[in-house]
Parts: sequence; structure tokens; C-alpha cells
Amino acid sequence: MTTPVLMQTQNDCEIAAIATATGKAYEETAAAFTPLPAIDPIRGNPEALYLALVRLALWKKNITWSMLETHQATPGKTVILIHNPETPTLLQHWIVLAGYSPDGFSCYWGYPLIAGRDAALPVFVDTAKMKDLFLRGWPNCAFEISPDTLWMRIKRRLGFL
Repeated sequence: MTTPVLMQTQNDCEIAAIATATGKAYEETAAAFTPLPAIDPIRGNPEALYLALVRLALWKKNITWSMLETHQATPGKTVILIHNPETPTLLQHWIVLAGYSPDGFSCYWGYPLIAGRDAALPVFVDTAKMKDLFLRGWPNCAFEISPDTLWMRIKRRLGFL
């Protein structure tokens, strides 16, 4: 079972999500986001997360909505960008897939959605709501953490692995 890493500030969901999905400590993951290139001033954009993965010697496999819907993404390893349907381009949040049920998903949110609720417990989201949260805004981004780095793919292609 995945042990979720919780957010330490109000705007560090990308750090908590990557730390949860990789099993790395919050501090190690936060360090992978620094320094950002000048072209990426916003730490929570997908490209910044991809760069952090490279710095952690990891990579990703892109996940589509249909893959989520058909339970093809790995719980505990899949990071999902969700959007507030009312302001989808301004309010976004990174979560981690915790599991599936016949009528929805369990996700680690990184903070308690309801005051007094344990933030380490997954939150249930029904399928229709998750589809809305995932597809309503832009970018539509979900990925599964993979140890298959670019260097490993190059070595495999050259026949060294």
C-alpha cells in the first residue's frame, strides 16, 4: 500500500504527488524542482514535473482518460492533473491514483478535503466526476512513474540492455 506524502504548503501539490508516486521523501522531491529553467517559472506545470522526474533518475508513461477509465493505470504510481470545472485553467491540482472501484476511483489528494479528515486516507471520486475533473480543463495530463529513463531506452535500443 502506498503511503501518501502530504502537502506542506497550500501550493506544493506537485511535490506531494511526485513524492507519493515515487516513494521518495518530500525534501528530495522538492530539491528536484529547483532550480527551474527560466522558461518554466511555474513549478506545477507538466514540463516542470517531467524535469523533476529526470532529476530523480525516473521517467513516465503517459496515461489517457480511456486508460484511467479501463483501469490500465497503476494505483500508487499514477499522477493525475485535475481541474476545477468552474475555473478549469486557473485552479488545478495534482493527485495520485490510489485505487479503483466499479463506480469510481480512490485518490490521494495531499491535503484533507474536509476539515478533520485524515489526509493520508484516499478520497473516493465517482467516474463521472473524475472525467469532469480530468477533461474539463487544459492540459489533460496523467502519467505513470517509470524507472525507464531516456538513457535506459537508448541503451536498450542500442542492444546494451
